Amino acid sequence: MKNKINIVLVDDIKFSRKVISYIINKHFDDQVNIIEANNSNDVQSIFSKNIKIHGIISDIMMPNGDGVELINILSSNNYKIPMVIVSSLTTKVIEQTMEQAESGGVNILSAFKKPILAEDIIMSIENFLLQNMIHSRGEHYV
Repeated sequence: MKNKINIVLVDDIKFSRKVISYIINKHFDDQVNIIEANNSNDVQSIFSKNIKIHGIISDIMMPNGDGVELINILSSNNYKIPMVIVSSLTTKVIEQTMEQAESGGVNILSAFKKPILAEDIIMSIENFLLQNMIHSRGEHYV
């Protein structure tokens, strides 16, 4: 049996995390382990535990450590973890965040407006699984 990939789900709204987790577990339970976080500070704690992270799904606007801070953490530590942004912010703000991330070397696979569609979540997880297959030949993300 294959090892599960670890996906960090970052959102300060518990209901949002639970809905996305439900969809992922329904379609990928045997392939994905979900690690929930309230903000970028929680994610930094996860990184300090040396858990291999294969993907991040993150909101942008969160108290006590927002998505931009998370992008800065990924960039400054040269973590090559693919990321999906999910936000209720305007398209312009999401695009600016994506540009900042990409200029810092952060791999943004896609961005979606809330409420996110189940199909978009499924596609994102499929992309994380594909990225993991491509990089499973020894490259470590964290």
